[in-house]
Amino acid sequence: TDSVSESRRDERVLQFLRLINNLFVKRKETSRRYLSFSIPSVVPLSPNMRLVEEDESSLSLFDVYRESCRNKTDPYSVVSKYHDKLVMHRSRGFEITDSTLKDVFVELQSKDVPSTILRDWASRTYKTATEYWTFRKQFTSQISLLGFAEFVFHLNALPPSCIEISRNFGTISPLFYHFDVLGN
Repeated sequence: TDSVSESRRDERVLQFLRLINNLFVKRKETSRRYLSFSIPSVVPLSPNMRLVEEDESSLSLFDVYRESCRNKTDPYSVVSKYHDKLVMHRSRGFEITDSTLKDVFVELQSKDVPSTILRDWASRTYKTATEYWTFRKQFTSQISLLGFAEFVFHLNALPPSCIEISRNFGTISPLFYHFDVLGN
């Protein structure tokens, strides 16, 4: 079935990233920088069910956003505003182009989603300058490594709900990666 093949695809990508970790350890420059993918352990129980290791301290980027919206607004309201603006644009008889999508995105981002959400969360979570700096260094190296892997290996772009951040270590665990060579 489709869910079985998708599950196997995800596992293959995680295995591939583990192999790359072995290469990172053997290379002088990547070993010196402690570069490695943080890959959760996956145990298949049946063809369409698996156990995925999760750090108790981890949360997704969407959880960070949802935490910033607490007591202010509904975190899903931005999505409905986005769709409402596109429907309104279409009802006026205009074609929806890439520039239209970008303009709507920029408008909503400037009004409803401040660019400092992650920084504010990190400064609240990590009280001392050393903790904050360590998290920031680890997080930026992890997110850049994942971005590079997405580009080079044609992996699908992950939504914020599939990027798990470990509060204890600052590592990022990707969930549900698969090769996206055809752009699907």
